[in-house]
Order: sequence, then C-alpha cells, then structure tokens
Amino acid sequence: MELISTHVGADFDGFAAMLAARKLHPEARLFFPGSREESLRKALEGGLVEFAELRRKDVDPAAVTRIVLCDIRQRDRIGIVAEWLAANPAIEVWAYDHHPDSEADLPVAGGLVDSEAGSTATLMVELLRERGLGVAAAEATALLLGIYEDTGLLTYPTTGPREHRAAAA
Repeated sequence: MELISTHVGADFDGFAAMLAARKLHPEARLFFPGSREESLRKALEGGLVEFAELRRKDVDPAAVTRIVLCDIRQRDRIGIVAEWLAANPAIEVWAYDHHPDSEADLPVAGGLVDSEAGSTATLMVELLRERGLGVAAAEATALLLGIYEDTGLLTYPTTGPREHRAAAA
C-alpha cells in the first residue's frame, strides 16, 4: 500500500501537492496525518474538490510499502506517519518539498526537493507539465491556491518566474 501524506496542520500547498502527487503515483491513497488549517478545512467543506482519503482506522501500517510526503520531510511534523516509519524501516519514503534542508529531515528515496521553488505546488505543476499530465479544473484551482498561499499572492521574496509560470498554467 502506498500513501500520499503531508504535514499536521495541512495547508493549501501541502494539499495541492498531494492532489498532484496522485497523478504521479496513481496507486497511492491520500492520508492526512492530523489537522487541517481552517482555511483549507472550510474550502474542502465547501466542495473545492472531491477526493477520497483514508482514515487512520483504514490503514494497516504493516501493509504500507511507500509513503509519499508532500510539502514536508521533517519527521517531527508528520504525526502518526512518523510512528509507522519508526516501526517499519522498510517503508520507502519519497518527498516533494520546497523547504530548505533540516537536521530533522527523513532520508528520501525519490521525489523532488528544490528549495529554490517558492511552493511545493510550483514543483508539482512543473513535474506534471514535464510528464504531459493534465489536471481537472478543481485540481488546478487547488494548485493555484497552494502557490498563492506560500508566496503571499506572488509577493514574497521567494517568489520567482517559476511561480508566475506555474500560476499561469
């Protein structure tokens, strides 16, 4: 079983990256390890995008073979997922993340880590474009919200041409 997850206190960037990761890992299932930020929770309750997710009770940790982390690599921010990884070191970890390296980062076997990007959603739009994978309108909206959230509506100093191209896609 493959899981796609993000950090506790999931935000738009983490969630949008999860949706995009589903395109790259079609057999994987979405799993939130904890809470969601209020703005994301309200948007999802309002029907921003329909998606299926696993609940903790639906996951047999012994059956997990790969965890794809989105917008995070730090063990101390992934809740129950960190416990599963500690209990089963054979679980392969992939990550799609734009944060700088940290001492708390998990070793990863695949994915894409690029701290030059202003958001993980930017990385995911680039990857989807490279692979010729399209997204539905609602998924595109979520990706745009992820980019906007992590770049302060494209105004933060970490915002560059990549974010503008990804937002325009």
